[in-house]
Amino acid sequence: MSLNDMKPDIVSGMLLQRLNDASVFVQVANTDYEGEITQYGQSVRILEIGPVTIRDYTPGGTSAITLEHLKDASKVLQINRSKYYAFTLDDADSAQARVKLLNDGITQSAWGLRDEMDAFVAGLRTDAGIAVGGTATTGADITSTNILAYFMEAARRLDETNTPTDTRWCAGPAWFTRKAGLAGIVQLTDNGSAFREGSVGRVEGFDLYTSNNVTAISTTERYPVLFGYRGSISMAVQVLSSEVVRPSTRFVDLAKGLSLYGAKVVRPNNLGVLYADYTAEAT
Repeated sequence: MSLNDMKPDIVSGMLLQRLNDASVFVQVANTDYEGEITQYGQSVRILEIGPVTIRDYTPGGTSAITLEHLKDASKVLQINRSKYYAFTLDDADSAQARVKLLNDGITQSAWGLRDEMDAFVAGLRTDAGIAVGGTATTGADITSTNILAYFMEAARRLDETNTPTDTRWCAGPAWFTRKAGLAGIVQLTDNGSAFREGSVGRVEGFDLYTSNNVTAISTTERYPVLFGYRGSISMAVQVLSSEVVRPSTRFVDLAKGLSLYGAKVVRPNNLGVLYADYTAEAT
């Protein structure tokens, strides 16, 4: 296939596939609202109702039942992020080389886009409603001997807020997941979940992920490890444009793409953060 045979819809499909298959936080966020994105600055309404009051009923009584107006507790997801890529390939390159370069360029562009998205979602840690341990100023010292206790504390706190158990996840830096491995508490699974990108297994009901976008707070070795479930964060991503074109004034092929996205912690009481300080293991 020559470069000129690479139709825009094929290129877009390649980019979409690479976006969907990659990054930790895009995997663990709820993406049910992606199909509603059409433009930058759009607001996506996430429908939700408020609590309904449960009242006593007296059989045979004469008092009328109390009617309650159903409250709208909908949340708004802002599509407020817009990122693009653009690069050219000169006709001086051979056709075969240009096809390979196109594939490599789109791969790198997709990685760059997804990494931007992933880092953005990881930065929503400040909206977590559950404190698992430590603070942004005084972290919890984590070793292989105490790490299980923090997983158990996170599970308890999420249980207390009725967080569903079937899609729970934890995302931390590489050193954190390695300490879980050293502790011997990581359970590998055979159902395929352990082979998603960044996944290393399960601990206390959490799918455990390694993410380089869980970064240290400035000038410290304190990392905000997140615990949640698939409904804690909502995210919407749309590849608005992805195409290969021939500019009329140059002998090049131009590949370019534009993506829109937004993310929001929609259930803060089902998202926990552990401010974990890297601690060397005892020798």
